[in-house]
Amino acid sequence: MASNKLEVSIRHAGEHKLALGVTNTGDHALTILTWNSPLDPIALKLGVVELIPVGSSEPIQMNTIQIRRKMPPESDSLVTIQPGEKKENVVELGGPVVSPGKLQGKMTVRCKGTWMGVWASEGFKPEEMEKMDSAKETHSGDFEAELQSVEL
Repeated sequence: MASNKLEVSIRHAGEHKLALGVTNTGDHALTILTWNSPLDPIALKLGVVELIPVGSSEPIQMNTIQIRRKMPPESDSLVTIQPGEKKENVVELGGPVVSPGKLQGKMTVRCKGTWMGVWASEGFKPEEMEKMDSAKETHSGDFEAELQSVEL
């Protein structure tokens, strides 16, 4: 399954910033729908990222949103990742999603969710996105990554 060839990672990218990465570990280029993924520009607002204070089992409360998106997706919602290539999305913590006062001390950062669509890039036709749910070449699956004990 194509989604099994995607490896998700998290790294500290500066004060109150995290870089969410997706690496294609497979032998062929993959095209992914970025919605609700680590590469979604609003990943933090959608709850794709959890921040858990070290010593706690509960994530800090974040103000997340739910949205409905128009089908078919625009072309800027699709990203092609070549074999061995990594794409990153830097998210800034704070603002209306998480109050800066909660970003004290060490945190475990978790990024998790479900791929909305992954395709082998060869033969992928963006115009077929309207029938995405029924397309046999559309793959999905869960993703998860964790970064232990980062000082935010």
